[in-house]
Amino acid sequence: MQAGEELVVVYAVTDPIEAEIIRNTLEAAGIRCFLDGMNQAEMTALPTMQIKVNVTPEDVDEAREILADHEANVRDNRRV
Repeated sequence: MQAGEELVVVYAVTDPIEAEIIRNTLEAAGIRCFLDGMNQAEMTALPTMQIKVNVTPEDVDEAREILADHEANVRDNRRV
């Protein structure tokens, strides 16, 4: 990503650990992302601080598919 490049929010979480998992998942698929609000969330440790996952417009559809799979896996693991 370059300075001034347009980004699109595709997901938001309040847990910094989950945000890192999402970043790693997207980057493993070749999608670069930026976590907006990560530093503030880590410093304040407030569960209300949103961390926004941003990607470039050309990666939006693929990122949303990957994130839908991520949500489904999280739901399935909570049932165990």
